Amino acid sequence: MCSSDLSHIPLVQYFRYAKTEIWQREREHEKASVARERFEFRNLRIERDKQEREAMLAQKRAQLAAQKSDAAAGSDTAPDDKQRAIAEAMARAKARKEALQLEKPSPKSADAGEGGE
Repeated sequence: MCSSDLSHIPLVQYFRYAKTEIWQREREHEKASVARERFEFRNLRIERDKQEREAMLAQKRAQLAAQKSDAAAGSDTAPDDKQRAIAEAMARAKARKEALQLEKPSPKSADAGEGGE
């Protein structure tokens, strides 16, 4: 028998077909395995990023709380100074306003006298 005769035997053709089917299944299985690994790695990466973000936010919250407590502890005298400065500025503004009103008569009183006639 010649080798070309063997390719026409149905059993050989069945084997060839079966081998290609097996190889195709193996390739598909390999693709699925790679995709599964990629998916699992992605989920792990997302979870890791989420935990890192939460840790970073917790650290920032702790820093802000520390800053607020430091500011509260250090600002016991600061509000008194601020309030005193504000009160002084308001008193100066009030005095300036009264001085301006005393220097010139109110335009409303002058208009009211003319309009009544």
